[in-house]
Formats: sequence, C-alpha cells, structure tokens
Amino acid sequence: MADLQVQLQRALGGVYRIERELSGGGMSRVFVATEVALDRQIVVKVLPPDLAAGLNVERFRREIQRTAKLQHPHIVPLLSAGASEGLLYYTMPLIEGESLRAKLVRQGELPIPEAVRILLDVADALAYAHEHGLVHRDIKPDNVLISGKHSVVTDFGVSKALSTATGKATLTSIGVALGTPAYMAPEQAAADPSTDHRADIYALGIVAYEVLTGHPPFDGLSAQQVLAAHVTEPVTPVKRHRATVPPALETLVMHCLEKHAADRPQTAGEVLRALEAMATPSGGTPPTAAVPATLRTRRRWPVMATGSALLVLAGIAALQLQHRGASVDAKRVSVSAFINKTGDATLDPVGPMASDLITRGLSETGVVEIVGAGAGTVIAGSFYRQGDSLAFTADVTDASAGKVLAKIGPETAPRDAPLRGIEKLQARAMGGIAMMFDQSYGLQGIILRVAPRYDAYREFATGEEAFYRNEPDSAVAHYRRATLFDSSFVYPLLRMADAYYQRYVQWDSVLAVVSSRRETLSPFESAYLQSAAALRHGDFASSYTASREMARIAPKADYAKYGLANSADYAGHWREAVAILEHLNPESGMLRGRIFYYDYLTTSLHLMGEHQRELAAAERGHQQYADRLYIRLLEVRALAALGRTGDVDTRVSETLSMPSSPDGSPADVISMAAAELRAHGNAAAGRALNDRLLAWLAARPPADAATEPMRVWRGRGLYFAGRWEEARPVFDSLAAEHPDSVVYVGWRGRIAARRGDRAEAERLARQLALQTRPNLFGKQTYARAAISAILGDTAQAVQLLQDAIAQGVQIGVWESDMDFESVRDYPPFRELIKPRG
Repeated sequence: MADLQVQLQRALGGVYRIERELSGGGMSRVFVATEVALDRQIVVKVLPPDLAAGLNVERFRREIQRTAKLQHPHIVPLLSAGASEGLLYYTMPLIEGESLRAKLVRQGELPIPEAVRILLDVADALAYAHEHGLVHRDIKPDNVLISGKHSVVTDFGVSKALSTATGKATLTSIGVALGTPAYMAPEQAAADPSTDHRADIYALGIVAYEVLTGHPPFDGLSAQQVLAAHVTEPVTPVKRHRATVPPALETLVMHCLEKHAADRPQTAGEVLRALEAMATPSGGTPPTAAVPATLRTRRRWPVMATGSALLVLAGIAALQLQHRGASVDAKRVSVSAFINKTGDATLDPVGPMASDLITRGLSETGVVEIVGAGAGTVIAGSFYRQGDSLAFTADVTDASAGKVLAKIGPETAPRDAPLRGIEKLQARAMGGIAMMFDQSYGLQGIILRVAPRYDAYREFATGEEAFYRNEPDSAVAHYRRATLFDSSFVYPLLRMADAYYQRYVQWDSVLAVVSSRRETLSPFESAYLQSAAALRHGDFASSYTASREMARIAPKADYAKYGLANSADYAGHWREAVAILEHLNPESGMLRGRIFYYDYLTTSLHLMGEHQRELAAAERGHQQYADRLYIRLLEVRALAALGRTGDVDTRVSETLSMPSSPDGSPADVISMAAAELRAHGNAAAGRALNDRLLAWLAARPPADAATEPMRVWRGRGLYFAGRWEEARPVFDSLAAEHPDSVVYVGWRGRIAARRGDRAEAERLARQLALQTRPNLFGKQTYARAAISAILGDTAQAVQLLQDAIAQGVQIGVWESDMDFESVRDYPPFRELIKPRG
C-alpha cells in the first residue's frame, strides 16, 4: 500500500495541502491540512480503506451534507466529504485547544464551576442538534474540544452517516462500533432499534459523572462487562466519590443516568435549563443551598449531638471556605477528634485520644505537616459498637475538592481496651498518608483499596530504594517482607513483578498470585496488573493502553507518568513519550539515579528524527552521569545521526579508556556509532569506525577475547565489514555451543544470504520458523525478516517485521540495522516505523 499521507494528498488534489498527521487510531486517521484557496487550516479525517470499501459513498456524503447544515457556536461544523483513490474522508475546521479527554487525563476531576460550564456548552449543542432531528450517538470526552473558556462538540452526524451508508444500525461486523462502551445508553448497548436522542442524554450524564469524579461510573472492566453494567448495574451516586458536588447537580446527573429512556430528562433542553439554573451570572460555583430547608435541617441536627462533633462541623465549614478560593497545600494535614457513635457518653474521651495518637504518628512519618487550620488534607474518624468490641474508622479527605482519598479501617478492639484499635488504625493512617505524600517514589495520588500498615510501607520503601539502585534481588526481598508484615498490601507484589523482569518463571509466579487476589485490587492496581501481564507477553500495545489507564487514575503520580512514557516508547508512541519525560525532573524523586530515563527520552527522539533535541538530552544526561558508559553511547548515537564524525571519534576515544560495566563495554559504543553512521549516509566513516572496533577487539587479552560477548562483537564487526567468510565460523561455533539460541541461527542465516547461498538461508529461516517455545518475544521472526530483506523478498520482510512486533519486538529497533537498507524506501516499511503519536 502507498503511504497514506501521499495517497490522501493525491485524493485531495490541489484543493488542500496536507501539513502533518494530528493523531490516529480508533475509527479514523486525522491530518491537518491547509485549504489553499482560503489559506486556512482544516482537519481531514480519513476512514480506514477496508471500512470505506463497505460503504455506499453517496449515502455517506448526503448524510454529511445534512449534518453540515448545523450552525451552532458549540458544534464543530462538517465542511465537506469526499471519496477518491479508495479513500473516504470528511473535513472540518481546526480548533485550537485540547480535547476534554486530554484535560481529564492531565487534571483528573474538574473544579465544579468549570465542569458546569463545559456541560452547559455540550447540552446547548445537543439541544440545538436534537431540535433539528440529528442525534450524535457517540458523546464522550474525546469528542468534546476545549478552546479557551468554550467547549465544542465534534463528529456530529458521523455515526449516523456510517450506519446509513451501510444500511446497518451497528458496524461491528466490519470492525467498527457505533458508540463507545463506557458512554453507551442501556438501549444502545442492547442494540435496541428504537434508540433515539435520549441516548445522547445518557452519554452526557456519563460525561458529567466523569468530569465531577475523575472516572466514568463503570471503570476498570472489559468492554463487554461495561455494556452489561449499563443495562443491569446501578450507578454509584456521585456524592460517594465527591461529597462537595451540589445536591441539585448530583440529582441532575443521576436523572440523566436512568436505565429507562422514559425516566430520563426527555430533551437536552431540559438538561440545559437545569444547568443554567445552577450557574451563577458570574460563572462561579453553583449554589449549594438548592436543598430543601427541611432536608438541610435533618442533616444538621445529628452532627451536633456531642461536643467532639462541633469540631467536625467546624472542619466542614473550613473545607467549604477553602473550596471557594483559598489555595491549600495537600501536605498540610489536620486530624479531627473522633466522633463517638456508641451512644455511651462515658466513651467520649476516646475520640480526642484517637485524634492525638494519629496526629503523633503522622508527625513521625516526616512526609506531612500537622496543622490546626488551613489544612489541605483532613482526617476525620469515628468509633462505634460492634458486638462487645469497638470499631474505629477514618476518612482521608482532599479539603480543596471535598473528595475522599482513602477510607481506613475498621479496626477493632475490646471495649475496655480501645487503645489496641486506635494503634492499629494509627499504623494504617501512617502508612496510607506516607503512600500518598512521600514524593521519593513518585506515588502521589495512587489510591489503594486498603491503606498499608506503616511498618509494611517502610519495608516497601526500602525495596524501592534497592530497585532504583538496580539491585533487583534486594528489592524482591524487601517487597516480600512488606507483604508478610501486611497481607492486605498487594502493591509490593506488583513491584516485585517489575524486579523479576525477564526472569520468567518468577515473573509468572508473582503475576499469578496478584491475579488470584484481583478482587482486592484498587483500579490503579488492576491497570498495573494488566500492563505488567501484557508486557510479560510482549504485547506492547496492550501494555501501553493499560499504562494510559494508570496515568488517568493517578495523574499526579510520577511513577504512573514514567511508566506510561516507557510503554509509549516501546509501542511507538514516541511523541507522547517525549512530552511526558520532558515534564519530569530526572534529578529528583523516583528518577534520581534512573539512567534509563535518558534512554527512553533519547531513543524516542532518535526514532522521531529529532537528532538535535536527542543530542541535547544526551548531554544533559552526561552532566548528571559523567562516569556512565551508557550515557556515552546515547551521545554517540545522536552525534552519528547528525553526521558529526569528528565528535564521534572524540567520544569513542574517550570511551576506550573506560572500563566495562553492567552498562556495557566500549565495544557497544563503537558498534553503535558505526551502525548509525552507515544508517545516516556516512558509510565510509562507519566502515572506518568498525575497523577500529575490530582492532580494539584484536588487542584484548586472550582470556578476554575468548568470552562469549567478545566473540559476538568480533562476529558482528566482521559481518558489518562485509567479511562474510570470516564471520561465518564465529557464529557457527557459537551456534554449536548454544543450539537453542535463535539469535545465532539468525546470524548464520544472514551470512548465508549475504554469501548468495539462498538454499541455506531459506533452510535456516525455516528452522527459525519452527521455534515456538515461550519467551522468544519475536527474536526468531525478526531474524527471518532480516534474511528475507537480504534475499530481496521485500514484502515478506515487512510482513515478518509486523509479526515480530506482535510477538514482542520493540518498534524501531531495526532503524540502524544494515540488513534492512534494501527496504528503507518501501512505503509499508516507512509506515511501520512512523510515530504512532
């Protein structure tokens, strides 16, 4: 297939000039183009060719034209639709800003005034469209764009155009679903043919739920489970997640989420008027006094039952004042006296005692400041009878948002020994607060289902220190002890899986243990498990998707951001990886000593072709890790790509005096430089540097030269130099010593192909194809791709590379592999290495 961008430019002719790809995935590829006659930028959305082939183009164009008649300030108009060169596309204006999805990923739940303003704009757009007989069918944060203080809805009418053009209510038979599971109304999920505009009202309710709580109501489930939940499961009230949402707003949201369409607001206009009634003229916080006076009175009087409850009432008032504009530091914590709910006044002194002990415990953690007023985080608790015992519980609340961050307890103790229960609750309060606010490990905002005991957290923290010192065995030992101290603390097991990376038996064992406890995991831990399991099987695309979910759930956690950047790098989303990494500080918190930060950053920039930025990043790494050989390798790669051969020689000379280490050896640096010089058009300089590698290897002491790594470097150096007959016995002997190694069989196949022995090359390729044992992660398929490329079987080589990616080979690793030089100008190969986003 021709490159899609080139193909699209041909289809558009001289009317539009394609500038760049904006995004991809889902139902369309998105490009920014300039409309030549008017010199204005527009967006072109291209449907997949296999989908376009199944559509009635004229029906599709007619529906798009019908939708294009919508003229409303909160609807992105469709400008045109066309079909040419086998492509089906439509155009719309370019909106400067970001999607609501991107905003939620970055920020989480939104301030209530901002949420109301966005919902007002979307409801206004829906009311107008519904009045004109048009239903969106796919309202979700991805289709709401934020530009300044205004929101606009995009892709209006596209779902209807697709269904009309195929004559079907759904397109699942050809791989496209009309609607997104997380936002589908029950009748839409059940494929009810009578589905109408009220499905948009349900979807708006889901969007409202998400902007107010930070997540949709049915989260962490498979697509099929989400669809079933829409039909059968009740929605947890908004106030359970965020107590400060005004009752009138919560009532409206839950009304939109009624299972039966007849029980919802019947028009978007009703929703719009309700939202307008809540908004103040200045666009401020919706009034909280919209609750009937009798209900407010009923809620107030029980709180005043005991003296200690007055402190809680004062705390609530403080929270409301803070929410109305005061800026507070989340690490400033206050602890209210615990409320006595036993009905026994003789136990009143237990409340202040609990508060005092927890306050003292939190001070010992050293991660928060205990204050009496102006707190950003409030801990409020209570105790009650449980048979002959007392049970103690506490809520940790974000004061500025009114959101409960964690629930601690219940912890029980005999009635005559309440201190035992308080001490157990204290241990979990300390562990929970440390988990939330200790910035050393990038865990800010990660919420676990059960707060860990503090002794277990400290053991876990010691494991983190060892992990980031690159001492995996020590880290595993500490993680294991953390789970022994507190069996409910599952998170160390997930980190243990990371420490067991590439030790597959242990890795599988830990993942199996965590999977068996799936019902105890928080949403963040569930996403972590999905990411680790996908990575274990070389499924970088699924690992990336799960990592995005981790970052969405805990947008403030540096660990989640770094993990997403790592997954994005491996899955080919290099721009996203760079954007994340450049906003992290590699010299603080969990990234201190994390040299691979610069590996992910420079590799992503390298594969994007941004070599000047790549060099600047490598030089920053050199300032931080001047004595690390691996950083020299990253610098040399960038310099070679920029063609700065003199600087490459200088860096290589410096490297030769450095000892080998776990980072690698000077041979790694020289070989990398030679390959990169050749890949970027400096073949002569590459050959000269490769000759220098062979000379350096020849000068090694005999015992050193006889080691397997040095023999591999010699064989590769001879191969790079075109000395196939000399390279052949090196890899023949290595393959004889390691008959199960697909890598050495692959090198033998490459050499046979280079020597012109096609029969032998194809025999070895077949031998590789028979290798199906676990944990190869596509290495055998990658070697077959290289053999095919050398033999001139271009299409087969690219297909095998695609297969290798699916099996676990990182996208882009072949960028400097000389054996793929013959296919570099082949359009499907260029498409394969193009950044995904």
